Amino acid sequence: MMTKTVEDDRPTLSSYSNDTKRRDYEWQIVWRNVFAFIYLHAGCLYGFYLIFTGNVRIWTPIFALVFTILSAMGVTAGAHRLWAHRAYKARWPLRLLLALAQTMAFQNHIYEWVRDHRVHHKFTETDADPHNAKRGFFFSHIGWLMVRKHKDVFEKGASIDMSDLEKDPIVMLQKK
Repeated sequence: MMTKTVEDDRPTLSSYSNDTKRRDYEWQIVWRNVFAFIYLHAGCLYGFYLIFTGNVRIWTPIFALVFTILSAMGVTAGAHRLWAHRAYKARWPLRLLLALAQTMAFQNHIYEWVRDHRVHHKFTETDADPHNAKRGFFFSHIGWLMVRKHKDVFEKGASIDMSDLEKDPIVMLQKK
């Protein structure tokens, strides 16, 4: 009697159907975003070079660290937890501070960020998911920002309830 090993259960390249690799639309590269990513990453590498060669004052890396932490808080505590998931309520001074910090992160305006995130949760791993992991690791992490969104993202995004954000004057001011 022959026993199956773990390797026998793994799919091979030939076992995947053509359907999993098929796209029913053509990716349109957003070159402005591609060049922005190249520029930002090159600038970051150059900044690290300057820091480690001692060509900057101590306040420059401190400013960069504080800027990074504040902008991350704008995304995580603001756009994600406060506005996308409504995990807590905040008065206008905190909402204003978080909106400013989220703006510093350079990740679109809050309204669009939240809409895409709500669509991502509601339609996970479908063409309506803006960063569908079935399109690959690179696509789900950064590639989705370099191509035009699938038409399903726009269609399903229109069905998402955004009335809570439309009532928030700080979010609408930032969107404007």
